[in-house]
Amino acid sequence: MAINAAERLTRPPSSLLGQLDKERGSYGMKENLLAKVYVDLLGMSKEATTAQELLRWKIPAKGGKVNTFSACLSPQGPVADFAEILYDKLKTRSSVRTWSTLTMNDVNRQLDVLSRDKAAGKQVFQFFFERSTPLEQKWLIRIVIKDLRIGMTERVILPIFHPDAYTLFTHASNLRKVCEELQDPNKRVSSKVRLELFHPFRPMLCKRLENVKTVLRDMNHHPFWIERKLDGERAQLHKKGNEYRYWSRYDTSSSEKL
Repeated sequence: MAINAAERLTRPPSSLLGQLDKERGSYGMKENLLAKVYVDLLGMSKEATTAQELLRWKIPAKGGKVNTFSACLSPQGPVADFAEILYDKLKTRSSVRTWSTLTMNDVNRQLDVLSRDKAAGKQVFQFFFERSTPLEQKWLIRIVIKDLRIGMTERVILPIFHPDAYTLFTHASNLRKVCEELQDPNKRVSSKVRLELFHPFRPMLCKRLENVKTVLRDMNHHPFWIERKLDGERAQLHKKGNEYRYWSRYDTSSSEKL
């Protein structure tokens, strides 16, 4: 299936920054459901040891160790990594060992199917299971659960594609728009970036100051307003006539809920 230039540019960032891909949204598949799918694909009894290690992936193995040889660390201690656990099981069970014929177009078509039809999960992962290596499936799992665990955010990834990509994204919160407008890496647009109605932007965080005198100095001792900070959900409101739209602090639309 042919795709246009904007599609080619948009999809790699959306795979790396799945949590920001609003077009596809949630795939509706998390670790517990994926474990059941793979137990079925591998033709294992649910009572088998390997099946139990997948189905109970969060539970520490015997000896108190997390059920994976490469657990991720968090402030609360080691956290089990389902994709790594699955990779360990697939290494000796997959018929695709050293080479895969999958292309990025193949992957994106299947992810589009999954985003449109949550019931297609087994079909999509059977496609991946039959055509991709265990290592590729590990990363496909991480793409689907939208947690790559690579320690990089959009602030790092987007400038690799274009020096103005992050700036434009903070103003538009739209990966497709970023890629469509920044196909030429030599074309700079940072000075032309403007806020647009009904395109949520990301406000900059305020710098924490230890001394109120610094604020008075920076404001040249002119009158200014201070907004009282209250606990609760933050919302961004856009209004045009009688049309109102709301977004959360992470650009998720909440208009339909209000």
